Amino acid sequence: MAILKISVPVYKLNSWSKHEVDGFVEVSSDCDNLSDAYDRLLPQINELLEKLQSQARIASELSDLESQLSSIQSRLSTNKRLLHRATKQYQRLKIFLQQFGVSAGDNFLCIDNTFANFVVSI
Repeated sequence: MAILKISVPVYKLNSWSKHEVDGFVEVSSDCDNLSDAYDRLLPQINELLEKLQSQARIASELSDLESQLSSIQSRLSTNKRLLHRATKQYQRLKIFLQQFGVSAGDNFLCIDNTFANFVVSI
């Protein structure tokens, strides 16, 4: 009786896009015949590698989603600042136009007659 141990290295990409060993997948079994043990262990190794690759793919997708979220949050923050600035400018413009008798909230240009009479009387 012998012990058959199969070890397969697992690689991942580092920050420089180079492959580096992340660990090993090891499967072992007691066996009487090496070819039978190998045939029995090979499907287990393939299954473990598939799970590992799916986990790596999920981690990669998570990283991509996090970077997209960060980009969207940055754009949202910028748009929020721009909207706040535009609102303040609108408020200042509305006050300015009210001094001339123009109602900024109307759908059309409406000039108050009291301002027009004041201009004419000067």
